[in-house]
Amino acid sequence: MESKEKEAFQKKMEAQLNEWSAKIDELKARAEKAVAEAKVELNKIIEELSSKQQIAREKLKELKKAGDETWKDLKVSVEKAWEDLRITLDTAISKSKQQKEEYQRKMETKLKEFDTWIGDLKVKAEKTGTELKAELSKRLDELSKKKEAIQKKLEGLKSAGVEAWEDIKIGIDSAMEDLEKAYKQVRSRFK
Repeated sequence: MESKEKEAFQKKMEAQLNEWSAKIDELKARAEKAVAEAKVELNKIIEELSSKQQIAREKLKELKKAGDETWKDLKVSVEKAWEDLRITLDTAISKSKQQKEEYQRKMETKLKEFDTWIGDLKVKAEKTGTELKAELSKRLDELSKKKEAIQKKLEGLKSAGVEAWEDIKIGIDSAMEDLEKAYKQVRSRFK
């Protein structure tokens, strides 16, 4: 009976360890794509996770080697190693979710600023001569379309999982950079 219980426990722990390994691999992949500051932070978390994962693997090896009489004594230390790893992994995922939400708020604030700036430029465009007014109106419409495209990407970010948000962020950052550049070009026509 003890042998079956031990075997079932081992299989459960191995399955959990494999699942966590996949999540750690996802974090590593995200760290590769992340910007410098986020990359440093993610790499620290990954290092800590890898260390705890190694401890969990070693505890599981000890458990496998243990006889039927002693494995229950080791079970407690295995469960503690598992709990440490689970908490660290949950914290890492939670932190990534928090970074995603913070990024969303930052980008939404930036887009609101662009709304104001584009509105101000439209008012100025109305006061210019006919030829310049037509050109500026066309450029301002282009700015509005770029801003709307970013808004749609942000909507996609809201529904994206924690794992995929870095990919979407790269696209938003690029589009935002393009919008800022286009805005500065239009704004320079008013000087």
